[in-house]
This record gives sequence, C-alpha cells and structure tokens, in this order.
Amino acid sequence: MVLAEDLVDARGRFLLAQGAVIQEKQLRVMKIWGITEADVEGVDPGEAASRAMAAIDPELLRRCEDYVTPFFRNSNQEYEVMREMRRLSVLHLAKRCMAGATFPEMEVEAGSADAGDAPTDEKIIAPPGLMRHIQLASFLDVYYRIDEVLKDSKSSASHLADVIGKDTSLSAKLLRLANSAFYGVPSKIDTVTRAITFIGTKEISTLAMGVLAIRFFKGIPIRFIDMKTFWTHSVACGAFASILAQCKTGLSEERFFVAGLLHDIGRLVMFLGLPRNTTYAIGESRRRSVPLFVVENERFHYDHTKVGEALLEKWDFPLTLQLAVRYHHEPMRSPHPLESSIIHLADIMAIAFQFGHSGEIAVPPLEVDAWEALGISTSMIIPALAHAERLVNEMTKEFLYEKAY
Repeated sequence: MVLAEDLVDARGRFLLAQGAVIQEKQLRVMKIWGITEADVEGVDPGEAASRAMAAIDPELLRRCEDYVTPFFRNSNQEYEVMREMRRLSVLHLAKRCMAGATFPEMEVEAGSADAGDAPTDEKIIAPPGLMRHIQLASFLDVYYRIDEVLKDSKSSASHLADVIGKDTSLSAKLLRLANSAFYGVPSKIDTVTRAITFIGTKEISTLAMGVLAIRFFKGIPIRFIDMKTFWTHSVACGAFASILAQCKTGLSEERFFVAGLLHDIGRLVMFLGLPRNTTYAIGESRRRSVPLFVVENERFHYDHTKVGEALLEKWDFPLTLQLAVRYHHEPMRSPHPLESSIIHLADIMAIAFQFGHSGEIAVPPLEVDAWEALGISTSMIIPALAHAERLVNEMTKEFLYEKAY
C-alpha cells in the first residue's frame, strides 16, 4: 500500500510522507498512534471487507444476515453509514463464529415473556427522588481529594500520586489502563507518578472518575441485569468515543472514553430504584420493537439519560461529562453538540457490533445532523471497529471485571 498524501495524526503532527509504502508492521504502529484511516493509492476502502465476505461460507453469512437484520429495524437504512454498519455487523458476527464463538441466540424478543403485566405496586419516582438510592460511598472520597489537588496551584504530580496511591485498587486499575492498548506505550509504566507524567494530571483524574463509578455499582443484584454485559457495552462505547475523538483536533480522548463508559449509568440507578418497572420497560421495548429510551419516556416521563445527568451532578462530575451523558440520544439539543454527537455515534456502533448491551439491544436511529457534524467518512468504520475490538478485549479482561462480581 502506498500513501496518496502525507499522513498526519489527529493533532496535525506529521507522521509519514506521500508515496511511503505501508507494510503490516507499520499498520500496527499507526493504530498505536490512533490513525483510523489514510488515503492509499488504488485501494477501495470497502474492498478488503468485500473480499473477506466472499471468503465466508454462504450458509453462515445467511444465518448472520438473518440474525443481524432485526437489530437494525429502527435504524435509518436510507443512509449509507447505517447500511455500512449493518453490512459490517454481519461480517463481524461471521468472523467471530469462524474463530470459534458460539452463534448467539436471538435476543430481540427476549425478556418479553418474563416481563408480565406492568407493575402497579411500584411507585414511579422522579430522578431527584431516585438519588436517595445512591449514597456517597467512602471510596468516592478519593475523587474529592483528587479534585482538591487539581484545584490547588501548589500541588504537583507527586501530590496527586500520593492521593491515588492510598487507594491500592484504584492505583492498580489506572496502571493497567496506562499500560493497555489504549495508550500503546513502548515500555511499562510501573508507578502512578510516571502514569501521571505520561498521561497528564487532568486525564488521569478523568480516568479515575470512570473507575470509581464502575466500582460503586459492582454490587447491583445480578437478577436485574447482567453486569458483565452492561460494562462490556459501556467499555465499547467508551472505546469508540475515544477513537472518534481522535478524528478532531484538541479533544481529550480520556474524557470521551469516560463519557462513553458512563453514558448509560442512569439505567443502573433505575434498576436500583425502580427494578420492576425498568425490567418491564425493557420487555416492552423488545415486544414493540421501539427504542428503550422511547419506552422509558412514555412510562416514566424521563429516561436514563436524565437520571445519569442527575447522578453525575450529585457526584460533582464536570459539566461536560454531565451533558455528554444527558444528550447522547438527542445530541443536537446539547449546548455542546459535537461532544454529544461523538457519544451518540459511539453508542450506536457499540450496539451495532454487539459488544454487550445495557438493556437496549436494537440499534437506535442515527441523528443524521450529528453524523454530519462529525465530518468523518464511512470508510473509518472498518479500522475503528478493529481498534475498538482490541481495546474492549484488553480492558474488560485486565481491569474492569477484576474481583468485581
């Protein structure tokens, strides 16, 4: 492969010159740089995927097509980007099956039989009332101590490392993340101080928020939701969000990873405060083939995004994170539509490629203005999927589920 023009990263830094020949080892390095697409002479962006699909057993492809089709029932198939996601979803499932994965059971109608009639003995509670189910646990104290360090102009990286170091579990998880494919560092980072120096004080603090929020909900009863499935979807959304953020100059990948990680956290609060009604809403969504957030608004007069915003406000998380969570289903209503659009698309991609789920298993409609606001091409979906899959596999294995459930 030969570059058709100079290659630069998301921050505009020169990487490779026009005419450079790209080999397999360079592609791996480009992924570490965060490069998701490049102009290559004489190569059709969809050519590789088409060849891969032609090599798959037609009967397996048919089964995958039949499985995937219902999940895209609510998506805007009139748009090229959604048709491409559907095509790649079929291919992604087929590749997983060829690699030895068990063919999944159809889930679009799952849960409808057990939901039963709508519960009437469980009073609907508004988001502020739901917050009484959320006690500020002691482990969150470390977040407030981190915040104090950040606000103190006299503080240094060593002060922040001291605060984080007092929480051994948090320290271990942040070090795993620093050494993961998310950063692709050439040599091991073995101390929190070095991680802060490499990643940055604000960035490491943002990641700490995500880790602490996950730990807060580790004890939620398993009968309400499969937490591994929930966090797999959340991590995937965070991975896709960080990759999409790389396509724009000046955006913090860490902030978008955490925004994606926490985008559906309001639904966990709803499972705590309104378990039967929330479970019923999931069954109703699948019976009617309607997006879950639509059913939530019908039943509760609010949805999980408003609950998530209320929780992050209670925890005093940054306003940008609150807004990204609040508007990820209606990004163009956000005061910061670009950021919400990234989470919106990342959520759709995580669902489309079936990286777990948080209750919503059918691909929601794409807000087309949000896609256009991002200004990216459909061709970036293929490398973004490959990069996200690597991130999800590593992060879920190495630090999200350790001693969590």
